[in-house]
Amino acid sequence: MDLFEAWKAGVEPRPLVVRLRDMPDKLIAYMHRLARSIPQQVLSFVKSFDPSAKLELVGDGVAADCSKEKSKELMQEMAPIAEKVAEKISL
Repeated sequence: MDLFEAWKAGVEPRPLVVRLRDMPDKLIAYMHRLARSIPQQVLSFVKSFDPSAKLELVGDGVAADCSKEKSKELMQEMAPIAEKVAEKISL
């Protein structure tokens, strides 16, 4: 619960039932922030190595001519690198 509603000195915490009712909305908002933050950090890593990289295209998703099989293959190939990147991401 404290992840979404931190305790503040001198402020009486809201009752648990009230806090739990607000939890779905707070969890969804947190997931949206995370969904924006992680790609932003990863793309900034890529840009730091190649400042001339045209990353705008990445915003559209996988290339139109990339098959599902190739996309799956690329995901598997990137898994070890993604693991290293995940260790460096600050949440």
